[in-house]
Amino acid sequence: MDEIILTEKCCLTRHPWALAVRGVVAIIFGLLALIWPGFVAGALVLVFAAYFLVQGLFALFTAADLRREAHRGTLVIQALFGIGAGLALFFFPRGFMVIIVWVIAFWALVSGSLEIGAALHLPPGAGGKWLFLLSGIFSILIGLALLARPGAGVVAVLWMFGIYAILAGVARLAVAFRIRSLLK
Repeated sequence: MDEIILTEKCCLTRHPWALAVRGVVAIIFGLLALIWPGFVAGALVLVFAAYFLVQGLFALFTAADLRREAHRGTLVIQALFGIGAGLALFFFPRGFMVIIVWVIAFWALVSGSLEIGAALHLPPGAGGKWLFLLSGIFSILIGLALLARPGAGVVAVLWMFGIYAILAGVARLAVAFRIRSLLK
């Protein structure tokens, strides 16, 4: 099986070092998210802000070139929203992170409520009913905690992302070293 994978013309088999570099970068990013979550949050917001601004400006440039096209107006609206979102993120970065936490909180409240409702409507004797009920209660508690302390929620989300990045980075490194050893 390994020989079949290695004989295919695959970027991973020709360049395991690139996969290893991606793994190292993911681990570094994950560690930064765990150690300095505020820095990482600010950097992510600035990246999104720049993206929205660039997209908006180029959409506006394209709209200016489409003077006689019927869909020009929608492109102008899209451009203005992009520019507005980018400027809002540059000037109010904390608001963006709080909004993300609110979305997660409301999602947890709604999904938890639905899980509790589903658990209560399961027929008697259905297996796992109490686990479903417990999951719904846990989701609601998480949602309420995030609404009560959105700043702590931002840190928690960044920690989860940091842990994910570290695990993904370790997995990439392991695969890269495995491919490298098989190529020798």
